[in-house]
Amino acid sequence: MPRNDDQARTAGRAPPLVTIGLPVYNGERHLRETLEALLAQEFQDYELLISDNASTDGTERIAREFAGRDRRISYQRNAENLGSVQNFQLLVDRARGTYFIWAGAHDHWAPTFLPKCVAALEREPSAVLCYSQSYSISEDDRVVGSMPEQFATVGLSLRGRYSMTIWRLHDYVIYGLHRLSALRQTRRLARVTGPDDLTLAELALLGPVVCLPERLFYFRVMNQTGNVRDYLRRMNLRLTWWNPPLLVLAHVRLKLAAIGRHVPGAGDRFLLSLSALARGSKMLVGLTVTGWAALCCPGLLARMNQALYRHQAARDAAEEARRRAAPTAGTPRGGKEST
Repeated sequence: MPRNDDQARTAGRAPPLVTIGLPVYNGERHLRETLEALLAQEFQDYELLISDNASTDGTERIAREFAGRDRRISYQRNAENLGSVQNFQLLVDRARGTYFIWAGAHDHWAPTFLPKCVAALEREPSAVLCYSQSYSISEDDRVVGSMPEQFATVGLSLRGRYSMTIWRLHDYVIYGLHRLSALRQTRRLARVTGPDDLTLAELALLGPVVCLPERLFYFRVMNQTGNVRDYLRRMNLRLTWWNPPLLVLAHVRLKLAAIGRHVPGAGDRFLLSLSALARGSKMLVGLTVTGWAALCCPGLLARMNQALYRHQAARDAAEEARRRAAPTAGTPRGGKEST
């Protein structure tokens, strides 16, 4: 059972507008910097919940230090490692805000990230999620490049926004600001491959997402990025030669169940189910190939995936730089765009 030493800190206190949920396991290296970035937000009506998944490094010491500095921060330590999925879900269960955001223990945000996301969701009451364009950063805090450009789904039909979500949106979008009432209508995070993809797909059935044009989020590319076995291990799943199809089948089954729960029309259910099955077939090929490669030569595959990831980020950054350098009407060459 979790040891919730700080629960009394929030007893009797009015609910904040935003809950920040920070799941962490052995995050000592970047945790202090992450917490400082959250405290520097130009929006102050929030609570910050830290859920420590039985870390064995200095995570607890740093978290308790910050909880002692700011009464909005509470620290909870799990008695044992519950796996990343359950640790993420615990934060949703404890949240008291109108809006909710998962904060990666190694990521970074511009000071205007939260206020701009809150304002966007206040302006668009049907939206279930707001996020921004993003940079990718390395473990040593270098900006590697821009993450792939993301899109809003406001104004799209149900089928349009579902297709956009499952085929075009990057998984980092899950770290945007959620409308908590919508997030709690989705299935509890499942211990299957791609739980973030499942949640985003189900949210698309409930409403549109807003995308801020500014790059206000810094997504850290960790050294283990691309390591399929490590990714599954964090969710207490095991990779074998024969189980990638079973992992994908469980994922697709939950997508189809969500469509059945939220979509009343038979025609829409049929077409959305076809989209989910098509996406599942691509996922099956990808997970099977990368899974088998990880079993044969895990180190090489992880390095290749990281190199590809960084190459794509650098290419996107170069393309954005070219767009910014191109003269446009009303913007003199060399002039700065307003933000």
